[in-house]
Amino acid sequence: MVTVDIPTHAPVPHEDKQEKARIAHSYPGAAYILPADDDERTRLVLQHQFLKRSFGERNLLAPVKWSDEDKVLDACTGTGHWIVEVAEEVPENVQLQGIDIEPRLFPPVESRPKNLDLSIYSVLSLPPEWTNRFTVVHQRLLVVALRSAEWPVALKELYRVTKPGGWVQLCEFASWGGGPFMNQWWTKAVSTFSRIGLEFDCGQRLEPMLRAAGFVDIQADARTCPIGAWGGELSMMAQRNAVAVWKTMVPTMLNAARDLWGSEEEFNGFIDRVEFELEESESSYQWVVCLGRKPL
Repeated sequence: MVTVDIPTHAPVPHEDKQEKARIAHSYPGAAYILPADDDERTRLVLQHQFLKRSFGERNLLAPVKWSDEDKVLDACTGTGHWIVEVAEEVPENVQLQGIDIEPRLFPPVESRPKNLDLSIYSVLSLPPEWTNRFTVVHQRLLVVALRSAEWPVALKELYRVTKPGGWVQLCEFASWGGGPFMNQWWTKAVSTFSRIGLEFDCGQRLEPMLRAAGFVDIQADARTCPIGAWGGELSMMAQRNAVAVWKTMVPTMLNAARDLWGSEEEFNGFIDRVEFELEESESSYQWVVCLGRKPL
């Protein structure tokens, strides 16, 4: 593996311009630390595209034989790209439901499939009438949304609303690896997130968490993907997405662990070094999709 050694004191230029104010979610008590604005919509679309490509252009990995009575839930749907595409992959009478704490990112009404309904709910408290309702329940990338103590609550809710014999499909990233700055980023990020109650490495524990929630026949599909210039178009998409997330998280990371990151200028300089390293070394990250079936 090729790496580039950049001294920590090396001057790395960082664009000095006034950043426009980001729009945060307004849901009471939610831990979600990323914004809910047009820039975030653009990033989420990019993220959806490379995630889908990473798993062979598939949205649905659960082994389901569809009927017109089936229903699908996309928990924390964001821009709705996943559930809108699923509408083209299942029978037209399958009912689709998306929920999120922030409706600003929902697709326009006129672009939604006729069998799709979008609602404002938290995955921590889904409607009582949804018990045993959904054939497939999908949720991904809540690493920046669920506190450690909330993961069992969320999975208990997902289990409750999955119909007997139905499937849950979760996706999180499991690890990052590469040069020294990339590895430092992972170590510092895990420590920082733990201080605010979030689990940056939650993807490594999806299987036991699903088992604890009551799911059976658990299957994990892990994909190690390149990130940076060395891996081609998909790898560059991953880099753009990662850097956009990191820069968005600057205030949260500094508030939680300034002793690890230093000043805002030092933090931004560190991100620049990681980005430079991604251009010059063979870094990678791992996504994992976990499936679990609710017993009959």
